[in-house]
Amino acid sequence: TIGITATDASGIRRVDFTLDGQLLASDAIAGDGFTTPFEINSVVDGSHVFTAQATDITGLVSAVFSTNFVVAMPAAAAPVLTAPANNSKFNQSSVTIRGTAQKLTMVSLYRFDELIGSAPAGADGNFAIPAILAPGSNRFTATATNRNPAPSPRSGAVDLTFDNTVPAAPSSLTARSRPNGQIR
Repeated sequence: TIGITATDASGIRRVDFTLDGQLLASDAIAGDGFTTPFEINSVVDGSHVFTAQATDITGLVSAVFSTNFVVAMPAAAAPVLTAPANNSKFNQSSVTIRGTAQKLTMVSLYRFDELIGSAPAGADGNFAIPAILAPGSNRFTATATNRNPAPSPRSGAVDLTFDNTVPAAPSSLTARSRPNGQIR
């Protein structure tokens, strides 16, 4: 929210707020100051001009209050991989990697250095990306990207093992005969 103070002997009818020449809002309620909702994340990167102009009760218009500003979205923070737990072992190749990232970013999942999938982080910051484990050890990391094209730093690694080896056949099997035809 952006707010300003405007006063006039006859009273203020309204204050108009603009961004880059487009009307954002008009506020006619002086009791809480003159304000407009403003979400910086919805403003595209680059240079912008914000203005406010008051109109008094008689219809006279004030000079324009103007300020220039630049929006430059920083790269997203590194995501955090939350499941499965580090050093988990699996006997099936399908797994879902879950984690958290800044809300509404695009998360990319890597097995070692190979991109294997992407998914958006929701409004709550959670994401889930299905993955296929390669036999043996698998190291997963993730990055997140917002509208800044530079990806975040890599997340901490999660190491998973896919053990698809068949156990050896039992050996040293012995049997003894017991009375009444039982075998032990």
